Amino acid sequence: MSRSISLFFSYAHEDEALRDELAKHLSIMRRQGVISDWYDRDITAGSEWADAIDDNLNTADIILLLVSPDFIASDYCYDVEMTRALERHTAKEAIVIPVILRPTRWQNAPFSKLQALPKNAKPVTTWPDQDEAFLYIAEAIYKVAEMQAKKPAPSPSSAPTPTPTPVTPSPAPVAATVNYNIPTIRRLLTAVFDDETLDIFCFDYYRDVRDSFSQGMSRTAKIQRLIEYCERNLAFETLLQRVEQENPAQYERFKPQLTA
Repeated sequence: MSRSISLFFSYAHEDEALRDELAKHLSIMRRQGVISDWYDRDITAGSEWADAIDDNLNTADIILLLVSPDFIASDYCYDVEMTRALERHTAKEAIVIPVILRPTRWQNAPFSKLQALPKNAKPVTTWPDQDEAFLYIAEAIYKVAEMQAKKPAPSPSSAPTPTPTPVTPSPAPVAATVNYNIPTIRRLLTAVFDDETLDIFCFDYYRDVRDSFSQGMSRTAKIQRLIEYCERNLAFETLLQRVEQENPAQYERFKPQLTA
């Protein structure tokens, strides 16, 4: 990785024990310099706690929302930290990942359109083996950190910075005459992306497609949405250029069959 990815935990203090367990599963990433994580226990004596939280929330690359009944009930977690996190996510300054710790009704919350962890958004405490749930979460975070490490570090900010909605460049006229092999493109996308990285890719480049995803939608269905978008907008050339940037090795593997 080119740089260490900063990670911010937004959680209710009632969930501190679960937060600590998650942190243990991220330890290898911390030791290897993949991530540097922060939570409010790291505030030094004499520091203004609100300022310290704001500073770290406003500079984090990845923000974890540790969702539980207490998180939803906390005015500070829900109204302050979550709101600011989603502002930064919308401005493409950070990636927000909901982590469902304990059963609670969250499906209509502002973050409900985001890909939640662990698998199938099944609350950690309902898994027969919680270590398996935390391992799944840690592996997903590692994949997101890999993608974030390829990007420039976010600049500190105290308010969201408006950014234009990503627009797919119009392809050159010759692109309309190219016959793309859709089944091969589908296999390429399946080889390059898992659920989490596909969500991030579409959020970065195809916001309309990402906004059409629903909680629990399969990766196959998401890829089909992306392919249909590219068919409608004659955007396969740009799509393949971006996929090549994400994973040159897989792109080269499929390249000979991408066009008919």
